[in-house]
Amino acid sequence: MARIGADIVVLDVTGDAYTCLAGGAEHLQLLADGRLRLMQTAVLNDLEEAGWVSPCPTLPQRRRFQAPVRSRIPAPSGFGLELLPVSVQVLAATTWMRDRPLADILAAARRLRPNRQPSEGDAAVIDRTIAAFETVRPWLPRQGLCLQRAFSLLNCLTRRGIPVDWVFGVRTWPFAAHCWLQHEDTVLADDLDRILGYTPILIV
Repeated sequence: MARIGADIVVLDVTGDAYTCLAGGAEHLQLLADGRLRLMQTAVLNDLEEAGWVSPCPTLPQRRRFQAPVRSRIPAPSGFGLELLPVSVQVLAATTWMRDRPLADILAAARRLRPNRQPSEGDAAVIDRTIAAFETVRPWLPRQGLCLQRAFSLLNCLTRRGIPVDWVFGVRTWPFAAHCWLQHEDTVLADDLDRILGYTPILIV
């Protein structure tokens, strides 16, 4: 869930759909830990009937969003050492995610994430991987879609031990959704100015 001005935007991961509650901020307050505070109790029944809220004794820890301040977009590498393994991994990710529901793709991304903190040595690995990724990407199907592009790159980076966040963002009037990868406060293989136009709704 995300608040944008007076509106609340809901991402239904199971249903793979976004819903905008125009003026919803008058009735709902989105807390930092992911809980909702209802400004009017009469709204609760409507939300439960829609399947958007349910009682939950404990909440999973909500990942804190780190606002990006820079981007890394290395130029395509040409025929380097990373080209073949990256090509295989991108093709494997593209084939695997075809026609799979969003919930399955997000679950796979969580399993892939290395259990370690970012380090100074990550930058060189990131640059080499993205450079190879940008070389092979134009030749693969559906790589113009941000979901496909982000998951394919995430698959390559995490298999090299790089912990990245997969951020989903939204904007309204007109509505648009986008997703991208971040390594701490750095956007990977995407334009920073474009990203800043979106409000994060989910971080994987």
